[in-house]
Amino acid sequence: IEKLWSGFFILLFLISLYSIAQFLWGIDLFHSKQTVWPAIGGGVYRAPGLFNSSLTFAYVIGGFGLIGAGRLWALPIKEWLKNWPWILGFAGALIGCLTSLTRGSWIAAFLAAAIVLFFVKPRRLLAFVIVAALTASAGMLASGGLRDRITSIFDSKYTSNVHRTIIWRANWEMFKDHPVRGLGYGLNSFLANDYFDKYMNFNPEQSEEFF
Repeated sequence: IEKLWSGFFILLFLISLYSIAQFLWGIDLFHSKQTVWPAIGGGVYRAPGLFNSSLTFAYVIGGFGLIGAGRLWALPIKEWLKNWPWILGFAGALIGCLTSLTRGSWIAAFLAAAIVLFFVKPRRLLAFVIVAALTASAGMLASGGLRDRITSIFDSKYTSNVHRTIIWRANWEMFKDHPVRGLGYGLNSFLANDYFDKYMNFNPEQSEEFF
């Protein structure tokens, strides 16, 4: 099992290097249709790795990267070099999430890592926050595309954020109406338009267009 994980993390790191090429030049060697899309603002691309979606790539590589990180956090720092494939796995995940330009994966990875460190190695939490801040700062300086994506997280008027807020509000109202038994799995999407009409002052045409 140890050898399998080591080999897998080396592969993960190589895929992350490929994602850098996708990020910079938009290349895709494994798909017949376009899967690498330009970032809003231009200049760079949203890397999908070996998948056909940058979101799928980010969440898969990020999840595996946290496994590598968890192994390192459980060990004294002086023993990290002995587990260098796990370092590659964590580094590959960091690179992959950044090149995918998937904001949700950045937030998810940061929060998951911070929560785990709080319980496992709380003394390392401050160092982690500093490294995360430096990584974000370096990304903003190195790429306009990264800078736009990072700053858009905190922009309440950013189109994607506005859309998410409306969807969350509608689903929160559904929960308030059905707090115990719920609506049934997957049925919220069928009722979304009704809640857009009711709580967002949309007319039916606006609700349908937004949905």
